[in-house]
Amino acid sequence: MDSPARAQDEYSRDEIREIADDLSRANWDSPPLNDADRAMLEYVYKLTVQPANIDESDIVPLREAGFDDRAIGDIAVNCALFAFFTRIVDGLGATLEPGMIEEAERIGLGSHMPTPTD
Repeated sequence: MDSPARAQDEYSRDEIREIADDLSRANWDSPPLNDADRAMLEYVYKLTVQPANIDESDIVPLREAGFDDRAIGDIAVNCALFAFFTRIVDGLGATLEPGMIEEAERIGLGSHMPTPTD
């Protein structure tokens, strides 16, 4: 599979925090992303919020950034699976186990899930 996106371990914790913060606001211009990462995230954002409007013009930037058809398929499948599982978890009213939010914050990620209430 030809995928030019940077590996997660290529980002520092500060970069991950900055990227997560910017992406939570759909701010593509600020985080330190390469062209491939930016193209991938723009595609995933549109696939998430306007899936019926995806067409070939949304695929071209991915190919131009170096993604082959298999990598593009992997991006679409991962986006769809994330949406699927998130809806199941949210729909069942699931909460995070104690300590999970702290761990997510420790590695620079946030969470929208409610914390358990005892």
